[in-house]
Amino acid sequence: MSGSVKITVLGSCSGTEPMPGRHHTSVLLETASSLYWFDAGEGCAHTAHTGGADLLKSRCLFITHPHMDHTGGVPHLVWTFQKLQWVCRQSMKHDFAIFAPSVQQIRNYLSAASPTEFGEEMQKTKVFQVQDGVVYQDENLTVEALHNLHLGEAENGEWHSFSYRIRMVESGTVIVLSGDVRSLEDLQPFLRDGADLLLMETGHHDPLGVCKTLSNGVDDPPETLLFYHHGRKILADPEYYREACQQNYSRKVLIAEDGMSLFL
Repeated sequence: MSGSVKITVLGSCSGTEPMPGRHHTSVLLETASSLYWFDAGEGCAHTAHTGGADLLKSRCLFITHPHMDHTGGVPHLVWTFQKLQWVCRQSMKHDFAIFAPSVQQIRNYLSAASPTEFGEEMQKTKVFQVQDGVVYQDENLTVEALHNLHLGEAENGEWHSFSYRIRMVESGTVIVLSGDVRSLEDLQPFLRDGADLLLMETGHHDPLGVCKTLSNGVDDPPETLLFYHHGRKILADPEYYREACQQNYSRKVLIAEDGMSLFL
């Protein structure tokens, strides 16, 4: 890789009907030694593998919330790990784990796959509950979770929807991934300290309004604003929004396509 961190949008679409050339939400973060997945919409394993990623370097999957457009690819992803190990006669380079707001949902997905080949091995996948604060750290990065209000208030002390902040150890690069949020206010604790990259969903928000709010309401707006998890509004005319957003945001604006990569 020409940069120390590679971000690839595997799926750029929100929970609309199936769209030509777009899959549901999934983002892959790649370092020289490891892969980290954020959400797993349908087709994410196929897009990553055919795009050249070494899936056997996978280390973690972080789920923002339980909706199908963020989780529908989980069982196929875990199955693909098993299949590639068998085909390549190699083992995973790291112990793989899933971090999710609903551990039971992930367990149900993997249990439902039990009749298929590798079903027994799939069910051995480690699954951990996401809570506010640092949920994972290793020699490459630290991942911090922050609950948001996309799915309302906590029930019995448990939140159902989260955003993530990733801080790279070597470079100090900060990446904020919104997940689905009720408003930009949900992200303020992550944005007030600055970010190099914000991946912001457009499935529930007007991208032009997001640009104006970030420009006027955040002391140090993210250096790069990458819109993803698109809704019908932005998909109807992405070129218009690309130009309009750039005119209303002083820093770099990108609108994600499936397979788009960014080096940091």
